[in-house]
Amino acid sequence: MSNESSQPQFDLATDSAPNGAEIVSETKNTHAIEPELLERVEAEARRVAVSVIKHEMHSGPMPSPKQFRDYDAALPGTALIIRDEFQANGQHVRDSEKRALEATIGDNRENRKTAERLVWGSLAFVLVLALAGHENVAIAVAVSTVAAVITGFLQKRSAKPPATVPQEGE
Repeated sequence: MSNESSQPQFDLATDSAPNGAEIVSETKNTHAIEPELLERVEAEARRVAVSVIKHEMHSGPMPSPKQFRDYDAALPGTALIIRDEFQANGQHVRDSEKRALEATIGDNRENRKTAERLVWGSLAFVLVLALAGHENVAIAVAVSTVAAVITGFLQKRSAKPPATVPQEGE
């Protein structure tokens, strides 16, 4: 139904195509396209021509270099302040983790010393009971002390995650 002579043509001599407005005006002159459809196409073409999508992606704990430049342009020295704060915060986190680890190690040492004192104390008590003629009580205290030590040891061992053993195919 369309007339080939009314279609916009490329100018082969200048290697250029007519612009969008020329195409729309030439197409309006042809009666082959409905006016409502033409208006919708023209509106969509304008929307697409105006819409520009810019997508930037940055991953990291600090702003991107472009954002640093923008901060510095708005308030000179801001990028250095942000960088210094980031470094200070990282150092603070590492120092806090180190102090927590040292505290845990100290607690473990104190707990071991306390457990050792209790075991030696109960063994001395068993010896005193045995020398005083209370052999049955001494045996009961000795057995309960050994059972408590073994139970504590096994509970600590079972609380640790099992070590993974690599399989032959891995």
